[in-house]
Amino acid sequence: MGFRSIVNGAVDLGVEMKEKRVDLITSTGNWTAPSGVTYVIATIVSGGGGGGGNNIESGFIGGESSAFGTTAPGGNGGHGVSGYFTGASFTGAANTGMPGSTALGSTYQGQSDPWPARELVVGASVTPGTTYTITIGAGGAGRGGGAAGGSGFVNIEYYV
Repeated sequence: MGFRSIVNGAVDLGVEMKEKRVDLITSTGNWTAPSGVTYVIATIVSGGGGGGGNNIESGFIGGESSAFGTTAPGGNGGHGVSGYFTGASFTGAANTGMPGSTALGSTYQGQSDPWPARELVVGASVTPGTTYTITIGAGGAGRGGGAAGGSGFVNIEYYV
């Protein structure tokens, strides 16, 4: 007749329903593909760059994050200028890939801000029960009064 049943507001279309899951990985380690999972979408975010500061000291580059054969390069560090920095700087929050700030309140202008993390989205075929290595990049260290960048993360989306 072309009709389908409705259960709790959901229409039965005669196909298997799957639930979306998202695993947030915030430290380097292993991830095992669950039973029945053959494809994932990973959002890979590297560490943010550190802020620069006094005496033209540049912040350090954030660490690379990687998963499923794809690597996101770290954010570049910010560059300071010659002069004296007296103000505060702000650290990028953990597992955000945000950059640390360049030292504020400088007596000179012209410093460049550090770069946030790189973000890559990749689809990958996986084998159920197989373990995959996930690497999370650290935030780049700040120098000369600049703050450290935030560490990266990896989101893994899949259906079960």
